[in-house]
Amino acid sequence: MSQVGGMIAGGASKAFTAISTSASSGGTLNKIINTTKMVGPVLETVSPIMAGYDKEKAHDINASAYQQEANIARHNADLKIARMKRQKESFTGMQIAAYAASGVRMVGSPVEVIIDSAAELEHDMAIARYNSVLDEEWARSRSRMQTYEGDVERRVGWKKGVTKVLEELPDWRKKFQSIWG
Repeated sequence: MSQVGGMIAGGASKAFTAISTSASSGGTLNKIINTTKMVGPVLETVSPIMAGYDKEKAHDINASAYQQEANIARHNADLKIARMKRQKESFTGMQIAAYAASGVRMVGSPVEVIIDSAAELEHDMAIARYNSVLDEEWARSRSRMQTYEGDVERRVGWKKGVTKVLEELPDWRKKFQSIWG
């Protein structure tokens, strides 16, 4: 959109210049043509504003992608932890069954082994939960940053556009007064 505005501004100025050179020097048509020459610079002020909005939209799309990434990280972590719980229960059940089949009494060392194995699996699940929270928060943080950067780009576009208007305003006023008296 911003490139199009620049192309229109440049093309419009050239076209109006060509037309104005062929028009009569003092007539109303010449005044209208000279007035329309001012359209190019006006479009040049709109171009950075539109570019800012385009950049903001791009950042919003990236922010949305990071939000999806955060949701996927949460979902994958939930699945991984559920799978680890099933593995823990299965492993603990196999240990108890193996001890029972061997005739070893479930006191002392065998119980300590089962408890220790279960504690290690719980520790692994806690690490998986922690890592998933980090992944999710990283993605959400990037999403917030993309939104912020988009807001900045939009404001920069407006600042450039308004600056261009303020810089050109005295020239426009002089040109308009010289054309229309």
